[in-house]
Amino acid sequence: IHRAANEAGVPQATLTELSYEGQRSFIERVLDIVNTMPVIPQNPHASRRETTAPMALPLSNILTPAAPVFSQSMNSYIQVVEQIIRDLADQDNVVIVGRGSQVILKDRDDTLHVQIIAPFDQRVETLMQREQISRREARARVAASDRARSDYLRRYYHVHWTDPSLYDLVINTDKIDTLTAIELIVRAQMTLKSKPAPEGSTHR
Repeated sequence: IHRAANEAGVPQATLTELSYEGQRSFIERVLDIVNTMPVIPQNPHASRRETTAPMALPLSNILTPAAPVFSQSMNSYIQVVEQIIRDLADQDNVVIVGRGSQVILKDRDDTLHVQIIAPFDQRVETLMQREQISRREARARVAASDRARSDYLRRYYHVHWTDPSLYDLVINTDKIDTLTAIELIVRAQMTLKSKPAPEGSTHR
């Protein structure tokens, strides 16, 4: 998404605002097992910058809770991100983290929506160890991340990001160890791929 968004002229700072503090390494392990690393060409759509340039406004850090909301600018940003997500989904074998993708792609029959959850304190500990930061800073960053994602989905998609109906699979890593979680995701994805496409579907 970052590379494709850069093609559209969307600031990287805007796209990194909603990054979840513990998902990247977990997803990489899933991809290693399934052997379906996401393929994003160096130039996904040569004309994307031209077609989306009017919408790619300087929105750096606009998703932080304290930042003012400029509805016209944010609506333009949303349009850019939604188009990027749909383009990436059409490429197949892609993992998309957040950005409202559980809503944007909810009607596609070839997508598996997974939510990985963990208690707040566990996520704080994970962030402290990985980033070598204080507990106070880790708590602030995790809380800010949660607020940003919650506000983003509520304001622009009218859903709550913890609503289990948005996902096909919800895994609590406080109860399920990492290897078991990976196995569950892999099995769910294999089951999805083995299902015949609904009549008239163009997504499989």
